[in-house]
Amino acid sequence: ARYRAVRAAQALERSAVYEDDQDMMGHDARVWVLTFPGRPMTQNKYRNLHHSARGAYDRQWRHDGFILARKARIPLLEVCSVVVTPTTRTKVQPDTAACAATVKAIIDGMVDAGVLVDDTGAHLYEITFRAPVKTGVDSLVVEVHDHVGHEQEGRA
Repeated sequence: ARYRAVRAAQALERSAVYEDDQDMMGHDARVWVLTFPGRPMTQNKYRNLHHSARGAYDRQWRHDGFILARKARIPLLEVCSVVVTPTTRTKVQPDTAACAATVKAIIDGMVDAGVLVDDTGAHLYEITFRAPVKTGVDSLVVEVHDHVGHEQEGRA
């Protein structure tokens, strides 16, 4: 756990904010990129853990999400979307979205940090899982896209 905390602190150096990006609808948007070091557990392995081990795993990633969101100084976002890209150091690639349980814990940490009002559909517009990319480093890259001013667009 201490090793992961040190790695999370080191990852802050790579966290960045890009002010003048565009969202998927072509609107101006702010995007924060958070890099979580380490390889997230696959959904299959997570499901087979004892409930106490799952709880410990969730608490660690939730804490990391809290810390990185706070350190990146992401303001309270009324509506946002999240894009997730796992990176790996080896040729062995996990399935796309195999890290869903880890991402859920990270998003819960962002709610705890006051970045998201809630993780319901009213505030978290979408979660997109990209295919894993071989970069030579195990990490989970989470992009947080602000959708300010587009709260009700495309919704009934």
